Amino acid sequence: APLRLHLHAAGVLSSDPAPESEPTPFVYDPADPTPSCGGRGMLIGGPEDNRELEARADVLTFTTEPWPADLEISGAAEAEVYLTSDVGHFDVFARLCEVDSDDRSVNLSDKIIRIEPSTTESTPDGAIRVRIQLSAVAAVIAAGHRLRLQLSGGAFPRYARNTCSGESLADAQTLVVAHHQVHHDPARPSSLTLPVLA
Repeated sequence: APLRLHLHAAGVLSSDPAPESEPTPFVYDPADPTPSCGGRGMLIGGPEDNRELEARADVLTFTTEPWPADLEISGAAEAEVYLTSDVGHFDVFARLCEVDSDDRSVNLSDKIIRIEPSTTESTPDGAIRVRIQLSAVAAVIAAGHRLRLQLSGGAFPRYARNTCSGESLADAQTLVVAHHQVHHDPARPSSLTLPVLA
């Protein structure tokens, strides 16, 4: 059954719909691309402690309260994110993590999506709705642990950095700093939907 969690201001992830609030900004700089940490890969990967990554200013996190009982996830979670940006070409990297009682944040699944002007779906006020289906996962979130959604502009070198200039990545010469804002309000309800077992 789907369980929908809503992004709130101040990094909160909750089953309650978000009230009116200011968006949460973050910046992606291709000259200092957001680094990768674990995940699926041939040589490096797997579950890793994400705390150092999450301490970066270019990584947003939204976290639930501790779960009162075990929660079993089976399938692919989907993030639906409403954002505005000052560039037309950029990436959005979304990651689901489990946070234990010692605040260790371990990645469960993730996905990156490339945004281009020709592929975007905008709301009347100019925000872009980005849907990201994360890789499938089967996990039991232990009672007392929390769930966390990470959002950032990349995961380098696991994925090639986006220069945000619109140039071909093979021969791009221009690096453009991208300024994004993630919205979480009644008109633009960014959320994370989990496939959970009763």
